[in-house]
Amino acid sequence: MIIENLPADEYFAIDAASNSGLKLIRRSPAHFKYPEPEKRDSRAKEMGSAIHMALLEPDLFAKTYHMAEADLRTDAYYRGMAKDFGGSVVLTRQEHRKVIGMQNAAYRNTRFAAYMKALGRNELSVHTVDNETGVPIKCRFDRMGDSIFAFDVKKCQDARGEEFTKPISNYGYYMQVAFYQHVWFCETGEKLGEFPLIAIEEDSPHGVICHDLDEIALELGRIHYREALDTYARCRD
Repeated sequence: MIIENLPADEYFAIDAASNSGLKLIRRSPAHFKYPEPEKRDSRAKEMGSAIHMALLEPDLFAKTYHMAEADLRTDAYYRGMAKDFGGSVVLTRQEHRKVIGMQNAAYRNTRFAAYMKALGRNELSVHTVDNETGVPIKCRFDRMGDSIFAFDVKKCQDARGEEFTKPISNYGYYMQVAFYQHVWFCETGEKLGEFPLIAIEEDSPHGVICHDLDEIALELGRIHYREALDTYARCRD
């Protein structure tokens, strides 16, 4: 099942194996079954949502978010706007400058700009069944371009290849790309085309590099998600 515009909370409520869940299973099934209780939304998470919208839906970002003429969230002006609009969509000057800086840098990158100009869908949710184990699986693409391409945006401190390989390994991005390709194939029978990770630095001048994972990384991702899916299937049994 391919679902457009599915609210995030409804996606997370779907009982199916996701990349984040499989990463926990690779540690142990207990870590998947009894995860640490989710902490209250932090400002970092709110900023992540703002950056995400600014990059993928710039027109909606301009309508949704408000900049307060304040440098700190303790300022009376910010507090007043937060009371009127909700603190999650009110940004200080510094926060707004960072988000707009990342947005501008991304759209100056010719490859990212071309992806955004091409026909595609944002936040595309896919819920299907693994073709080997029969267990439900799911994923949520940042942007899908009619199966010709997909990409995922990753904010980082250093977008250079030798530095970005660390989060690719530490956060399991290599497994995410391979698993998302698998979910799409299980649902549609189609192989995805390009699937780069768009690395965007949080600090000015906000370097942007599109990273294509090589076959060695993708094969390791396939091995790891398959091991985790097999464990997930045995646990469900």
